[in-house]
Amino acid sequence: MDPRHGELSRAMRNRCVEICFLPQDSSRVNASIAPSYTCESSLYRLRNVWHFDAQFAIEETSKASYEVGLDHLSVADLQYLYNSSNTFFSGQADICHGESILSIVQRYLSLVQEHSDWKPLGSMKKEVILGGASLAIQGPLQPLHPLVNQPLASISSTSTTLPWLIKLGYLQEFKLALYRLKQDLARADEAGKLLKPSQMTPLERSLASRRIPSLMKDAAQPVGPFLSDCGQAVYDFIQGLDEHVFGNPDIIPAIRAVINYLADTFRITGAKSMDGGEFQIYLQIGRELCASLVNSLPSLKPLASALSRSLARFQAGWALTTGLSMQKIWDSWSQRRLPLKNS
Repeated sequence: MDPRHGELSRAMRNRCVEICFLPQDSSRVNASIAPSYTCESSLYRLRNVWHFDAQFAIEETSKASYEVGLDHLSVADLQYLYNSSNTFFSGQADICHGESILSIVQRYLSLVQEHSDWKPLGSMKKEVILGGASLAIQGPLQPLHPLVNQPLASISSTSTTLPWLIKLGYLQEFKLALYRLKQDLARADEAGKLLKPSQMTPLERSLASRRIPSLMKDAAQPVGPFLSDCGQAVYDFIQGLDEHVFGNPDIIPAIRAVINYLADTFRITGAKSMDGGEFQIYLQIGRELCASLVNSLPSLKPLASALSRSLARFQAGWALTTGLSMQKIWDSWSQRRLPLKNS
């Protein structure tokens, strides 16, 4: 509707959808090359990242909001963003909890570099001819997050269904979470170098024990190696998955449970004061998680074995030394069942 010819009535506006077509230079756009939102669609994707202002975002959601903007970028957009970091990120404050925008971009770049040999993406590389152009769900000009490209996936292959894309999106987010854990451990190690041992958190003391021998006797000393080794084991497990992961409904919840457990362990040991009883409960939760992984699927046994070996580091410092006799009595009685009396 052209407003020069009159406005729509209120009743008509309530019953219609307004669509705005942005002006574009037809000489610069070749419709047969590829579908595009506008002639500057790449700039539209980058605009939300360039002009992100964390001051107007809630602290708990500012990082997630920025990551959503990165999910909509392509590999080429992300590389261009990183190469222009000195221009666009200079002087910008941290988003929250001391993490900079450049650190988040580096996390996504690391993810892209590991994507080339990742087998679950094999089914997403099938091409479709659209408008004279050969397109694929995963490509240098396609969005990073699989669910952003769901419309293209629906027409590119009959085997690429929405449940597949959801699982692939979960796996990609799991890898990003493990990259973030690695970065958080590195930041905690750097922060500990500026503090005295009495001022450090249990996690910082654990990481500092590699350069301060006296901290090796700390009860929380295994925390740092546990998070590092277990996080790497989970990442290697995800990286070693193949297309069969899409037919197994139990793998995604199992990986999510382990990553959430690592995140909880990082959180409680990163606090200034850690309650020993609370940490004992978390160690027991980890052992129960190992047992559930062993009893669920044979393919999850390597993940359970890695978690069990990492938890064994705490056996010397956190094993119970009191109440063992009562525990034996309870174990012996709990296995017995009283006979039912005949009425």
